[in-house]
Amino acid sequence: MIMKRLSFLAMFIAMVLGASAQYYMHVWSDGATYSMPVLNVDSVTFTDGPLENVPNEPQEPTPVVGVFSVGEGKTVTFSPGNLQYHPANDEWRFAENQWDYVGEANSNIAADYAGWLDLFGWGTGDCPTKASEDYTDYPTFVDWGTNAIGNDAPNTWRTLTMEEFAYIRYTRDNAAELIGIAQVNGVNGVILLPDNWSLPDGIVFKAGGHSEMSIEAYALYQTFDNEQWSKMEALGAVFIPASGWRTGKNVRCVEFGGGWWHSSSYIGNQGVLCTGGIDIYSTGIVELCSTRAEAAYSVRLVKDLEDETTGPGTPPTNVENGHEYVDLGLSVKWATCNVGANAPEEYGDYFAWGEVEPKESYTWDTYKWCNGSDTTLTKYCTDSDYGTVDNKTVLEAADDAAAVNWGGKWRMPTDTELDELRTECTWEVDTLNGVAGLILTGPNGNNIFIPASGDKENGMHVNLGRGGFFWSNTIIGWPGPSSARMILWDSPGYESWLKRYCGLPVRPVCQ
Repeated sequence: MIMKRLSFLAMFIAMVLGASAQYYMHVWSDGATYSMPVLNVDSVTFTDGPLENVPNEPQEPTPVVGVFSVGEGKTVTFSPGNLQYHPANDEWRFAENQWDYVGEANSNIAADYAGWLDLFGWGTGDCPTKASEDYTDYPTFVDWGTNAIGNDAPNTWRTLTMEEFAYIRYTRDNAAELIGIAQVNGVNGVILLPDNWSLPDGIVFKAGGHSEMSIEAYALYQTFDNEQWSKMEALGAVFIPASGWRTGKNVRCVEFGGGWWHSSSYIGNQGVLCTGGIDIYSTGIVELCSTRAEAAYSVRLVKDLEDETTGPGTPPTNVENGHEYVDLGLSVKWATCNVGANAPEEYGDYFAWGEVEPKESYTWDTYKWCNGSDTTLTKYCTDSDYGTVDNKTVLEAADDAAAVNWGGKWRMPTDTELDELRTECTWEVDTLNGVAGLILTGPNGNNIFIPASGDKENGMHVNLGRGGFFWSNTIIGWPGPSSARMILWDSPGYESWLKRYCGLPVRPVCQ
């Protein structure tokens, strides 16, 4: 017998106290006592084995063993399958096999649906059954990994960022050789191979694909049966099935395409919230894509590995001293927002050049490094016509608003680093959360957003929403040391200067 003795004390109390009471069932088994609250008991059954069709205790998910670089010094492992959710049980799990997907049954999405779903609107970690077709109903991203998944605690898993996706796809060593379309166990999809990949004996892998390849050509291109895939999976290979996508309750392109989400977003044409992830079919080969947030795609989560620069147990992130950065493929990393801002689209604080605190008035009279005019400079002067000469042209750390306010390795950019933005990045006028600005995309495909924050001078806030940029840490020879370098927003990429007393935002960099 599974249970040696069962006490019916709880049911007796139920009859005495009435239906509104809280009752407990007490079970004695192998010398131990267990108590559980119950609302009612219809029957008790004793068997010699477990009942069939009874949900098993959720198991702790085991990551795929492969290690994937998603940034410098930053690595992750992938979950063992696509994320799935059971609305009626409010339960999260990963698919049993990497090729498993729900498919057409996602059209049943509802809060009381007694089945599994695996196509989700963007950022719906707090409302996985949302099926709205209005992109404004998806204003913020809530990571699916904030939930308990199987026996794993909340916040064990997370979603890749757009920059991390791009790093896997384009930037890591031999990136082009570590990805390809294929059939695995009869299912179409994309294979991602880990950094230090070595093919198992008897396996041939063809990287990439053909941009005009049809779905019928998958099987002709490369296929792996269960036995072959088991060998590849044991060495860390990841497979993302072509699980289709959903709009509202309409499921499309199952077996023919799909994608999976990243966590980043931006404002696209006509002010529409856009995001994206990896498109696994429409181009015939895995590529970064963009789509509106109300679309529903699959979710494949990752777990951070230890980073040798951060120490055991500390997940590596794109963070320096508490502030996030983006690798644009340039000589330095650029902060995602201005000093004093909490989001990329916020203007942040304004600083006169060489001052480290914002203030109410930006004039020569209030400027720290002069005696009231542009000809009475007291520091950072190379011409006696402008004040006391010290031949300093680059800000010292104590006068660097980024270094003082953010600390760590942060500082204001140099002239050379501004030139990199101007000459090596593409500039696109756009908006983010309704704020006008620029998207600067680096050589590696990553980008930052610069809001049109204008500048402050002589009691006015000029060019707000039309232009402006941020300071470099360097004064210029012309029109004289009373001016410092910056780049204009309303003439993308055009280098310029501004009088040092004016107030501009500061966008930090770090190495």
